[in-house]
Amino acid sequence: MVLFETKGRILYPKDALAFNPPPVAPQAVAITGTLEADTALNATLGFYARLLVPASDPNCSDLSIYNIPVYTCTPGDSDEKVGEASFSGTQSTSLSLGGKNLTQGVAQGKFWLGLEVQGLPAGMVTLKLKEPKALVTVGL
Repeated sequence: MVLFETKGRILYPKDALAFNPPPVAPQAVAITGTLEADTALNATLGFYARLLVPASDPNCSDLSIYNIPVYTCTPGDSDEKVGEASFSGTQSTSLSLGGKNLTQGVAQGKFWLGLEVQGLPAGMVTLKLKEPKALVTVGL
């Protein structure tokens, strides 16, 4: 994943994460792992989940006209902050995601996962998610 400063807006990919939904509706979803950067950072990444198509939201702008396949959205009611990762002069940090939109999105088999980025240095930064784990809680 290549990142750049978002200046208080949330970046969402043009296409949703889409997959076959689980056979049983989850009660909760949690995703954990370690984020590794290609350089030491002093930055904060806010992760957001949304179920509403960004193209239909007047608070979102389509950047594909600039050859960038993302939407940039002003945070609103459709955006739920599902986690945060903070780098403090390091190249890695832990990540933990969870929330209502994430759980409902997994249940539906479709959602957008976005980022709000603050404190990045000039230029591009590449991040990798290492050792990702998902915990899905179901009830009877």
